[in-house]
Amino acid sequence: MTDESTAVKDLSVWGKIVSNFTSPREALESINQNPSWLIPFIIGLVFFFIFQYATVDYQMDYQLAKIEARDLPAEQLEAAQSQMQGPAKYLGFIFGPIAMLVIWVVFAGCFLLMGNLMIGGKSNFKNMFAIVAWTSLVGIISLILMAFLITSKGTMHGVALDLSLLLPTPAIGAEPGLLYLILSKIDLFVIWQVVLWIIGLSVTYNTTTQKAAPPILILWGLWIVVSIGFTSLFGNLF
Repeated sequence: MTDESTAVKDLSVWGKIVSNFTSPREALESINQNPSWLIPFIIGLVFFFIFQYATVDYQMDYQLAKIEARDLPAEQLEAAQSQMQGPAKYLGFIFGPIAMLVIWVVFAGCFLLMGNLMIGGKSNFKNMFAIVAWTSLVGIISLILMAFLITSKGTMHGVALDLSLLLPTPAIGAEPGLLYLILSKIDLFVIWQVVLWIIGLSVTYNTTTQKAAPPILILWGLWIVVSIGFTSLFGNLF
């Protein structure tokens, strides 16, 4: 038992990165015993900045197209165009890292709350935050694929990795149907992320994945409902 614990504790940074994809339980056990978040944050930032650099012009064009679809007065449209082509174009580079940390904090807090309510036992925010940070590395693959698709097509419109690809893409400014919104929340990388969160919760609470699954799945379901409602109400504004 001691040898196993030592082996897990001695897992290198590179070993954690690789095992996060190939042997997630081993990686998450090591992370749980030696919680850290700086390395995945730096890796995430590097790929986020690459994504932003490669796609920022397409992002601005897409936002302008959505604004134009709202039939605003000419002066408001010109003001929006001027803003998009000015400093606002680079705000994503500033707020992206902040948003990443805020999202990790919220996720870790929600996982810890649901874990304490539904599983019990001992865990803490530091360990949960570390697990959220390391499992987020899966999103890098999604980010790379999205950047490739956006730059290949020359637009963000209709670019997706989720099941909404099974349906026709709504026109810019058109309100998507409920089925389209539901399918847009289901993709392989999100499911992969959810599986990792379940494993991570089982590790940090020292329980089975069967007991760790309900808290994560409930939170995922709530996120789908809230995000669909938000998109339905404000989708054309953003």
